[in-house]
Amino acid sequence: MRKITASVLSCLVAALLLSGCITARHQQAFYVSPFNGNSGDYHSLPLRTDTARTAFYARVAGFGGWANDLQTDQFSGGDISLYAAQHQGMWQWYYGLDATFGSYVLGNWHARYAPNILPVNYDIPFPPPATAKELNALSGPRSFGGAGFSGGFNGVIRMGQGEWRFLGVETALHQEFGDYLHFRRQLPDSLATYIVRGSFLATVGLTTEWIFRTRQGDLGLRLAGGGYLGSAYHPAGVYDSVSQQYLHYGYLNFAFHYTFGQYTGYAMGETGTKSGSLRLGLIYRLNRPLLPPKQPSRSGF
Repeated sequence: MRKITASVLSCLVAALLLSGCITARHQQAFYVSPFNGNSGDYHSLPLRTDTARTAFYARVAGFGGWANDLQTDQFSGGDISLYAAQHQGMWQWYYGLDATFGSYVLGNWHARYAPNILPVNYDIPFPPPATAKELNALSGPRSFGGAGFSGGFNGVIRMGQGEWRFLGVETALHQEFGDYLHFRRQLPDSLATYIVRGSFLATVGLTTEWIFRTRQGDLGLRLAGGGYLGSAYHPAGVYDSVSQQYLHYGYLNFAFHYTFGQYTGYAMGETGTKSGSLRLGLIYRLNRPLLPPKQPSRSGF
């Protein structure tokens, strides 16, 4: 009898919890900067052993990603950049300008399913926003662009023939323009859960990077994470019904690169609040590196 009673009580509690989660959850429309989850980029820097103290670089990259609740919207585009990098002793720093052009596609809102966070083998249904009909009438591509500044510095220590950029600080500033910005500024508050109408986005974060020299060049892995500056991205009272917690805007990214001579190819993934992107790029060093000869290594690096 006790076992039956315990089982019944467990089922009732589970049913109440699950029904509460299911009925309380629904999709929400968040329209913010297209640089959310797409703000950072990789910067190739001269090695500490490089006797040229200043290096100049040109970079081109393409990107694509998703935004909004349950990946409703998509975006893609490209950017170009020119920047300088310097080093002295155990310190490195860089600074430069970039320009971005892309397309932000406003998706159609409809019922979607997402994996349940509870250990139950089924998906949770998420109905569309109450304003889905009005938002769907506005769906389609919108152009966007931006002019930006990026900069940062690292503390560096040697690691075999490579180096560990053990702690860095990075920042990126973007001034947005284009049709998607105009869309956000014209969209009524009643149609979306949260709208950022401002054109300026600033981020600041911490980084760490490992560089390994090879017989042909060097390769590395970089990790970074940070947050957004300004009150627009720290909204009070904006509750996400999917994760069932208040939103805190921030980003995480990782990049893998390989350098051969004056060329660096890289792949970078970034995730932000309600957004994420993948970026592929090529960097060309305008002045040649001046490195000491590589020493033989048992590991091949």
